[in-house]
Amino acid sequence: MVLAVIRRLGERVLYNIGLVEDLSLRNVEARLTRTLLRHAERCGKRLFVPRRPWTTFDELAVRLGTVRDVLSRALLALEEEGLLRVERRAIIILDPAGLAARGDSPPAR
Repeated sequence: MVLAVIRRLGERVLYNIGLVEDLSLRNVEARLTRTLLRHAERCGKRLFVPRRPWTTFDELAVRLGTVRDVLSRALLALEEEGLLRVERRAIIILDPAGLAARGDSPPAR
């Protein structure tokens, strides 16, 4: 029991370290691509990201540490590059490798 609690606390610490790193070192587009790919993987679908976990773009923007306007511009830029398509209830990933490359871009300084 104690080991399970310690393991869970360790997971949370690693998650929070990653979150702080993303918010402080990565731009919105990189945070968005990483979030979309992580969520698609969690849902068991590589190309389809249902919008249930965040019901609005405002909520997604808050999760990414930005505002809706900046999020909309990032989504539009990724859509224009052919990396994804935004639909009413989902974000369709058209090019997972291209999206992953954008998420792994060097941190902003």
